[in-house]
Amino acid sequence: MTERPKALLRNFYIVLRNTVLSLFLRPRGKAEALKGVGSILCIRIDRMGDLVITIPALKAIKENFKGARVVLLVKKDNERLAKMMPYADEVLIYEGFPAFLKKIKSRRFDIAVDFLMDYTVRTTFLAYASGAGIKAGFDILGRGRFYDISFAPEPENKTTSEYTSLLALKIIRLLLGRMVDGHDFIPSLLPGKDKVSEAERRVGLAKNGVGRHLVGFHPGGYYKSQRWPVKRFAEVADGLKSAFDNKTVIIGSKDEGGLVDEMVKSMKTKGAIKIVGPKLDELAALISLMDLLICNNSGPLHMAAAVGTPTVSTMGPTDPYLWRPAGSAHTVIRKAMRCSPCGRAVCAHHSCMRRIGADEVLEAASRHLSGNGGVKN
Repeated sequence: MTERPKALLRNFYIVLRNTVLSLFLRPRGKAEALKGVGSILCIRIDRMGDLVITIPALKAIKENFKGARVVLLVKKDNERLAKMMPYADEVLIYEGFPAFLKKIKSRRFDIAVDFLMDYTVRTTFLAYASGAGIKAGFDILGRGRFYDISFAPEPENKTTSEYTSLLALKIIRLLLGRMVDGHDFIPSLLPGKDKVSEAERRVGLAKNGVGRHLVGFHPGGYYKSQRWPVKRFAEVADGLKSAFDNKTVIIGSKDEGGLVDEMVKSMKTKGAIKIVGPKLDELAALISLMDLLICNNSGPLHMAAAVGTPTVSTMGPTDPYLWRPAGSAHTVIRKAMRCSPCGRAVCAHHSCMRRIGADEVLEAASRHLSGNGGVKN
């Protein structure tokens, strides 16, 4: 099916969906200031990177709704990551709609915030099922009509982290009558000392990370279209090893073990450390030790930004503004094409990624490790 029929079909679906849902899902009409807020449900049941970039928004909510219990709803894979966040008083695991209804049957949420920045409506139903008096979320392709507080993310060259924060700040302004000045839009994570010590042991660093540069690589990505060729990662790893005599650590999820093995086999230099399938709190500690992470646009990229590790990343089909890592110590390499960003999961020609040369990534990484690209002290 060509792009035009797909677009027409999606538009028909959106109109039909919004018409049907408007018969069942109705907001109260306007957001009313609440005398007291006892509990707030924050819905974030998608991937690791999406949860990480929501940290500043959670911080704003926790710090402004004094005394309120913030409950964070996540999927099982993200439980350890969610429990690292000091802005959630409780973490609920999403295991399907029936199980969710059972868990929140006796709960009385004052506010439910759906942080999904997309046109799909599964999380809209979760916000409604929570029974919260005030429901808030993004107004994308008609979703806003189902919330008491909605925020339309106009294209302003902002990161997704900034947009989720702006939704939180709007909720605070409307319900508390308070403007929040000086809000920090950069996610921040602090790995536990025990996890950091264990990570140091696994990669053979001296205590407190003293030793050679530790350079991490993540050749994976949720969609195939987001992945730069593995052999080019191997070229970059060999080039850095020759120039800096660094330790090389290659990370991947359980599903990415094949990519990690392929990269190791493609490298000419030896001694790369493979770490496959770490728990997310362990992964955060490991990335925090790195002088640099070289990766695709993926969850570990946003985790690196949150733990203060500089990055060099590739970007192809992904929106260059929405999903760039937050902060200034990061280099994103992409090739602008007429068809990008397309958001496709699979691409036949993959030109936007194939046109990124290993020499470009190696040069950017070398600048960081030489102290000219934002490398941490």
